[in-house]
Amino acid sequence: MRVILDGIIFSLQDCGGISGMFARLLEGLLRCPDIELYLLERPEGRRNIFRREVDVPEDRIIKMPERPLRLERYLPVSSLPSELMDGTPFIFHSSYYRYCSLPGAVNITTLHDFTYEVMRLRGAIPTFVHTQQKSRAIARSRAVACVSRSTLNDYLRLFSLAVEQKLQVIPNAPLCVPHEKCGRERNMNDLLFVGARAYHKNFRLVVEALSGTPWRLILCSSTLTPEELRLIETNLRPGQWEVCVFPDDRTLSAMYSRCRCLLYPSSYEGFGIPIVEAQMHGLPVITGNCPASVEVGGDATIVMPDYTPQSLRDAIKALDNKVLYKELQDKGLSNALRFSWPNIVEAYRNLYADALKG
Repeated sequence: MRVILDGIIFSLQDCGGISGMFARLLEGLLRCPDIELYLLERPEGRRNIFRREVDVPEDRIIKMPERPLRLERYLPVSSLPSELMDGTPFIFHSSYYRYCSLPGAVNITTLHDFTYEVMRLRGAIPTFVHTQQKSRAIARSRAVACVSRSTLNDYLRLFSLAVEQKLQVIPNAPLCVPHEKCGRERNMNDLLFVGARAYHKNFRLVVEALSGTPWRLILCSSTLTPEELRLIETNLRPGQWEVCVFPDDRTLSAMYSRCRCLLYPSSYEGFGIPIVEAQMHGLPVITGNCPASVEVGGDATIVMPDYTPQSLRDAIKALDNKVLYKELQDKGLSNALRFSWPNIVEAYRNLYADALKG
């Protein structure tokens, strides 16, 4: 079975959940003896934090045309090496909403989320362009994988496309796994925030909720913007916060193992990988009441009833109850077992095989 993975996401992200997911998928598929795997990528893609961890044989790397990334990201793939165009049908799986227009290509699309469409964080033109690209990729795909039931429901609700594709929920899994036993003593004043800080992640809510409290904010994310730095300095005292910029797995694992809880009060998610990562480390999670977070966290999280600083403070205080804390740890560890990369790789392998059958 010939499979070509389109690694455009490694050029679009230095670090992020989507690039992490595709790096793990790439790594797993390379181990499948019945898959002839190729990676289509640009040179800068190898700078991605997750891509650097995967050893891809050079003879399995296809170089993309040397066009500007801002153009390349929106173009269908219309050329491949002649030796691959021998009449054998092949799977083309893009990491970010592209498709292959060549004869023999069986396109697969993974739907990560509908942040553009639901949250309207960008202007009308960027949202239109993104949605059109997503629509074209879906329309030309024989199978579509959604990272959660919530994402599948969003697809069915938002898109008027005829549902002719094979639709399947294939979740994500933790990118950061424990590097040591999780039984170490926790600092119950340290509260962890992991990942992006876009508007729907409610970072401002977190900062305002911690104002005037004894708790400390531990950020594992990208570099703070000047505006975010002003927000923190206005609300938190010196020493009440620290930032780890794009920490490696060992450092992030240590943070998951050391803190009181993970704060993940997002208003919208496609999946929410940090939820499962925290649970795998025995760390209780506080989430916003959005469908994907509730779905992924199972019954092992504290779900805020609304998005106010007081609701978040009440949820944090609830963890003073040692019985509840232990219950969330145990349930979280059990819930995290639902998500594993070997199972996900096998699910995609089966999806590819079914799609090739027509």
